[in-house]
Amino acid sequence: QIPSGRTCADAYIEAHWCACLAWEPLDPQEERVQGAVQALLHYINSYTAPRRSLCHELELHKVNWASKLLPNKGVLSYKRNADVDGFVPDLSDSTAVSEVVYQVHIVTTPGNAHFEASLTYNIRLDTFSLKMDDVSRTNRYGDEAHCIYKTDEQLRKYCYCREPAPQPPLQQ
Repeated sequence: QIPSGRTCADAYIEAHWCACLAWEPLDPQEERVQGAVQALLHYINSYTAPRRSLCHELELHKVNWASKLLPNKGVLSYKRNADVDGFVPDLSDSTAVSEVVYQVHIVTTPGNAHFEASLTYNIRLDTFSLKMDDVSRTNRYGDEAHCIYKTDEQLRKYCYCREPAPQPPLQQ
């Protein structure tokens, strides 16, 4: 039997593929969005911290957009089939929402890096969580990560090197 409180995450379905959720655009200045953005920046900067002598700490330049995934009201109220054929739903249940998924698209400085991330907000604990797999760099990083390019493939999309990239010698 499928548990009544099962979520897409419990079924190993990523939030952005979950049919039980609906997108709601948000004002980038909203307090919870700002919390998500700060959690994302902290996460990226924590990831690059061991290479801080080479990579700049990133700061927010702007929030391009934000949205949250909300459970579909029909899914939250679905209890069981009300008929033997399974065509009529019994919508008398009231499942409580314990987590909300936020998506944000930010631009950081230095380097003008564009990041998009999905963060899970735990309502009860008032905390955000994410994994590095939930963060995407959506623009090219070119030679911004030249200082770690050959030694740390995982950091390439997050590192903006403190030293400028070496320039090729001018040809005569």
